[in-house]
Amino acid sequence: MFYDRFKLLCRKNHVSCAKAAAAMGLSNSTPTKWKKTGAIPEGDTLTAAAAYFHVTLDYLLGLSTESQLDETSFRLDELNKKLEKASSDERYEIECEIERLQENLLDLQFIQNIEISKTQAQKNTRPTETGRAGSKYVKSIYEFVDRCGDDQLANLAQYVEFLKSQEKNKNT
Repeated sequence: MFYDRFKLLCRKNHVSCAKAAAAMGLSNSTPTKWKKTGAIPEGDTLTAAAAYFHVTLDYLLGLSTESQLDETSFRLDELNKKLEKASSDERYEIECEIERLQENLLDLQFIQNIEISKTQAQKNTRPTETGRAGSKYVKSIYEFVDRCGDDQLANLAQYVEFLKSQEKNKNT
């Protein structure tokens, strides 16, 4: 939800939601409207918010892995606080939601590692034994990630382990 990312960015920047809205030329009540309605602001407001918080539009819209990681961590923190004050009837629901978010967090961390690996492979920064940039190892990971669909990402770790074993066999 946009409001959650907005609130998270306000916390990171040690500013209230109302002050951030005012600094962007919006009314103090605008963040409350986002919270109550689940609305996503128009283009100009999104651009102003991205500039104010020094983030990309993808981050603001929850499209980047980084924003999804931050939002999931933020929601986990909020739920843990809520759990401390919850009645016994509420505890089970909150604990289930926490467990679901923890699984999401692990998935997002895995995806982030894949994105980092893919970026490094694109830059071809891993040196070979001869000291030149690039290697068959990096190229094979890059090609695999390109072919991999979202439902196949779990296979990546297994594939990397296979490649590592191949490298070890060469060295023994």
